[in-house]
Amino acid sequence: MPRVVGMNRRVVAVVGVVVGALVVLGVIGTLAGDKDEPAPPIAGDLPADVVCQPETAHPPTGASVHRAGEIAYDRVPPNSGEHNPNWLRVIRRVFEPSDGAAVEQAVHNLEHGYVVVWYDPARADLAALEGAIEFVGERKLFAMPWTRGGLPSSYVLTAWGHERRCSGISRAAIRDFFGAHGGENGDAPEANGP
Repeated sequence: MPRVVGMNRRVVAVVGVVVGALVVLGVIGTLAGDKDEPAPPIAGDLPADVVCQPETAHPPTGASVHRAGEIAYDRVPPNSGEHNPNWLRVIRRVFEPSDGAAVEQAVHNLEHGYVVVWYDPARADLAALEGAIEFVGERKLFAMPWTRGGLPSSYVLTAWGHERRCSGISRAAIRDFFGAHGGENGDAPEANGP
């Protein structure tokens, strides 16, 4: 009987050494791996540098200037300017043309620190856009259709005084743009607004 106990101790010791070696090899493999390698893109999500132009800034105008009715903006789409006295209640993350949401109200939201992703209804992938906005998960982020014609790109990310044009959906572009300009991070004069 003592011989069996001794053999069990040797088996346990060998198993312990093998498991320990495997753990060490796993740690070395993890440390040697390329941590900077991005995860492969999912459907409808492309790298920002592939589908987006560099961001541009424009001197904002119209802070706290409220006006009723339709406003002809000097930028398409606007990223500042006079706006409706009432901001847009964000009842959905991606507004559709049939919702009748007013551009002038969305510009008021920009003044409150929102990021608006304007999209061309004829060229946009709404499912991918909604997925990207949900992925970013920020309260002050939504998408609006540009129905006044002539949107310069399929998607235009806007914040107070800033824009970035994109031909496709990039979660990274939306996330980074919001991180730089959304909420209290940007130049919005009333970023603490609702």
